[in-house]
Amino acid sequence: MKYQTRDFGEIEIEQERVISFVQPILGYERLTDYTLLYDKETGPGLVWLQSLEEKDVCFILLDPTALPMEYAPFVSEEEAQALGEGELLYLPIVYIPENLKRSTMNLRSPIVVNPATRKAMQIILPREFPTRVPLFEEEEEC
Repeated sequence: MKYQTRDFGEIEIEQERVISFVQPILGYERLTDYTLLYDKETGPGLVWLQSLEEKDVCFILLDPTALPMEYAPFVSEEEAQALGEGELLYLPIVYIPENLKRSTMNLRSPIVVNPATRKAMQIILPREFPTRVPLFEEEEEC
């Protein structure tokens, strides 16, 4: 099926690539169907979570393999049951302001996707997971 997107124009998405949120993203409760998009130009690491119901709703996520530190979040037993059997992907949401050097990632409330079941949810982790981790190291002033 064809969909309009915020950053990629019109694209074709097969049903097998549709991800359904069993627990919606905070503030976007009416939207449940999304897909993950990758841009070869930006290289590995960034992933777009594009709503298939509202073209202007798109979140930028970070592939956990691109993280500069170990990231070991977890889901509750109830959340795991809702997502179904299979390996889970924990994708932190990235905030990219006008000044790219001030970009941050939210490790406390990642998007969790089960590729096997194509189910997803946003979870809220304990406080030891920070909400604003800089993506880039600060440059020292001379």
